Amino acid sequence: MTEGNLLIPSLVSLIVGVLVGYIFRYLYARLKLQSAEILANKIKEESEKKAASILNDAEEKVKVKMTELKESINKERAEFEKELKEKKNELNSIEKRLSSREENLDRLLKSLEEKERVIFERERHIKNREDRVNERESKIDKELERIASLTKEEARKKLEEKIKADVEEKLTYYFNDKLSSYEEKIKELELEADKKARDILVSSMQRVASDVSKEMNITNITLPDDEMKGRIIGREGRNIRTLENLLGVDIIIDDTPEIVTVSGFDPIRRIKAQITLENLIKDGRIHPARIEEVYEKARQEVEQKIIEEGTKTLYELGISVNKLSNEFIRAVGSLYYRPSYGQNILIHSKEVAKLAAIIANEIGADVEVAKRAG
Repeated sequence: MTEGNLLIPSLVSLIVGVLVGYIFRYLYARLKLQSAEILANKIKEESEKKAASILNDAEEKVKVKMTELKESINKERAEFEKELKEKKNELNSIEKRLSSREENLDRLLKSLEEKERVIFERERHIKNREDRVNERESKIDKELERIASLTKEEARKKLEEKIKADVEEKLTYYFNDKLSSYEEKIKELELEADKKARDILVSSMQRVASDVSKEMNITNITLPDDEMKGRIIGREGRNIRTLENLLGVDIIIDDTPEIVTVSGFDPIRRIKAQITLENLIKDGRIHPARIEEVYEKARQEVEQKIIEEGTKTLYELGISVNKLSNEFIRAVGSLYYRPSYGQNILIHSKEVAKLAAIIANEIGADVEVAKRAG
């Protein structure tokens, strides 16, 4: 009984001890597990913090590297673009120089071709002009001989008849009763008049023989530059042929710098040619159609000037134009463009008309007729 009682408490104590130990181990294990979880969480938090810090550092470094890389790329790109621009400018400059050289070569080639053509046309023109001049000189010599001969005879006869008629009329009117005493004087006057007429005509013929060839039969026209000569000649000589055919003059283009010469014996044609060429040079457009247009305007301008000068001259001389034909007025006005021995024929004719009027008034002749004859 006693042993049994002792065994039970021992068992109870053992069980209690086992339970306590188990509980203690359980609690210890649980506590250890909690500590491990806390430690794990702490480690996790620290790891996360470190990872975040490392990530932030990495992001910062990446940003810095990206910025540096971007700046480097931009710098290299700027340098490349600058170099590319310089190369492009250099290529453009080379291209311009090449283009300029090409244009210069083209101009030089055209200039050489134009000069060659001008020389050819000039040689042909000079040859033709020489032939025409030789032919005209022959015709002029024959014409001068014929005109000089006719002028001498007609002038002598008219002067003798006029002086004889005037003297006879005045002597008959005033000295009818003394006519016989003046017959010898009349003969002397006739002889003297004949001698004077011969002297005047001989002197005139000498002047014609020596000075007609020296009369100004050319007009020089100034050009802005020598290139204008080629434009006046035109392609294949079309312009100069049109000008010469329309104007009826010779256009001489030689080596004289910036000068074109108009040659012709008709001064009215020369003045029309001068006005036409000057207007064409000023306008700059030179081709056959334009030449005809400008020539027509020049012709009308000269014709109007001739009529104006003829009318003005007749008014100055007191001659009524109402009874005169347009042909007569034009004939008077055309003298404005005709020189003779360095003097304007229209001015000379005015002087002759006034002198004739004075003489007619003195001898009692018709003053109006004398003016017209002068």
